[in-house]
Amino acid sequence: MKLFLLITLIAASAAAQSQDLAAKFGARENFAGVALSPDGARISYLTPMSHGGGALVVANVAGGPAKVVLSNPDANFKFSWCRWAKNDRIVCRVVQETMITGQLLGVSRTLSVDPNGGGKVVALGQMSNSRTIGFSQDSGSIIDWLPDDADNVLMQVDLKAEDSGGTRLAQTTEGVAVMKVNIRTGAQSTYQSVRSGTTLWGTDGRGAVRIRGEIARKNNYGYLGTTMALSYLPKGSLNWSALGNADLVSGASLEVEGFDETGDNLLVLKPKEGRQALFRIATDGSGREELIYAHPAVDVQGVRRIGKYRRPVGAAYETEYGHIEFFDAALKKRLSNIGRALAGKPTVAILDESWDGTKQLFFAGSDVDPGRYYLYDTNSKELNELAPTRPNLEGVAMGSMTPISYPAADGTMIPAYLTLPPGQTMETARNLPAILMPHGGPQARDTWGFDWLSQYFAQLGYVVLQPNYRGSTGYGESWYQQNGFKSWRTAIGDINDGARWLATQKIAAPNKLAILGWSYGGYAALQGAVLDPDLYRAVVAIAPVTDLALLKEHAREFSNFLITSKFIGDGPHVTEGSPAKNAAAIKAPVLMFHGTNDLNVDLSQSRAMEAALKAANKSGQLIVYDGLEHSLVDSTTRTDMLLRAGNFLAANIK
Repeated sequence: MKLFLLITLIAASAAAQSQDLAAKFGARENFAGVALSPDGARISYLTPMSHGGGALVVANVAGGPAKVVLSNPDANFKFSWCRWAKNDRIVCRVVQETMITGQLLGVSRTLSVDPNGGGKVVALGQMSNSRTIGFSQDSGSIIDWLPDDADNVLMQVDLKAEDSGGTRLAQTTEGVAVMKVNIRTGAQSTYQSVRSGTTLWGTDGRGAVRIRGEIARKNNYGYLGTTMALSYLPKGSLNWSALGNADLVSGASLEVEGFDETGDNLLVLKPKEGRQALFRIATDGSGREELIYAHPAVDVQGVRRIGKYRRPVGAAYETEYGHIEFFDAALKKRLSNIGRALAGKPTVAILDESWDGTKQLFFAGSDVDPGRYYLYDTNSKELNELAPTRPNLEGVAMGSMTPISYPAADGTMIPAYLTLPPGQTMETARNLPAILMPHGGPQARDTWGFDWLSQYFAQLGYVVLQPNYRGSTGYGESWYQQNGFKSWRTAIGDINDGARWLATQKIAAPNKLAILGWSYGGYAALQGAVLDPDLYRAVVAIAPVTDLALLKEHAREFSNFLITSKFIGDGPHVTEGSPAKNAAAIKAPVLMFHGTNDLNVDLSQSRAMEAALKAANKSGQLIVYDGLEHSLVDSTTRTDMLLRAGNFLAANIK
């Protein structure tokens, strides 16, 4: 009897510890989206509420109680971001999923909020009303913050025509225009008229509209074409000059990064020797082009901007770690000094600065530190910590995330990140259970830093390998190949070769391998089990693509159908590369998770996989979360998912 009681107590204790661990890692960040007021005296941040809701909070840098100025406890909308427009106004972007005539659609709105609280929330841009012909999914996006204008910003707005019956006040113009919008009242006036075919406008950062992008509509359905013609307006000219065409399907193409501080030159990304590089192009009519920065092994990702006029301070790129090629030598030195001074020597990134440049907002974090925000005073040279992002993980020992590479079957070295359980090293990790965790996208790559998903499984004792397989972005055109769907055999082969490498290195036992992924990563997990049925003991797929033909067909109802269709392509790979069409090959048990409001990957994808596994008499289970989107942004849901996935893996990897 005593032995039975002891076993019961041990089991209960283990279950409680497992629940506590899942809750800690499943919890959303307490302190996210931090933004600095123009005068540097206050910050705003986003904090989670129950059921996926959230709140916008404002706090004085000098101290004192924080104030909730906008909240959404029921998650009928979600905060995308918030930023200070003026010292007395914050602008937020909110999103939600809603059913319109039987179709699940994403809706985005731009709101202006009083940071002192209690004021009226003002909607900015185009709103649908009873006269609107069609439905306005997006109220518009800010393209210039006009810091020298006390009341207005410039917004790109997709205007919808209104029924003019019985009134002369109806809006009859349709198309994308630039509107000057009052952030206090919502009143707007036309700043740049609609131009046929134009879907993108940009400014020089000083209020002049000087960038334009045009996408031709194809056939009677009005589908967008697959290329965008970009042009710019030379300084002092009324005639637009062609810049080039952006390919909306390929992994590397022409991308406009805005103007430099002078307003005389455009900053653009475009391929150089097979990789994205940053160029400066003169807009004086000469077309003079100058290379600013190119890396010999990886793509330049973009330009980092801070301050009142969003001045460019550096070019960002990722090798094994994240880097900035700084244009500002003093700022580069400051970041380096701060990184050396902080405990653990974390990676430090600058997020913004006050309009007078005396206060600078920094974020510091690492693979074993979820990170924290700091404010630096350039006059006093003082660095003050504002808050940690995840206080619930303070004191929890994390597993190290090490950049490694391993050989694919053809000898190509695949870059990856290996996260070990806390206390383990490359020398001591032997015959452990392991999880292959391919990233989503596929137009993406994994990066070094804190990862709540991989760290959770490391806490459970798993080795986690995150490969940047061929098909990932960031490594140039030849690495991207045709993308992870068209070139699925190469991408999935690289991922599975990572599992085999773990076994040959004796880091993992061959009978203790599992694969888990989210979005494209979920697709890769399922397709990896199709390609090599005996390799994995368990498969976990979160919001996975499972049927490429169905993915393409679902896009038919949307304007980007031609882009999606070309991205997926036609041919045998569509069927051969669809896990739901090849479920009979899978031997390992499968666990899937999916939200009903997923706009990225429709729930029908997981439903199709569930049905295919059942028809093939295979082990498969689908957990559906009602009302949640692709990222499952809800602490309770993520906790449940982690707990279920952990139990599933433990049951199948003995």
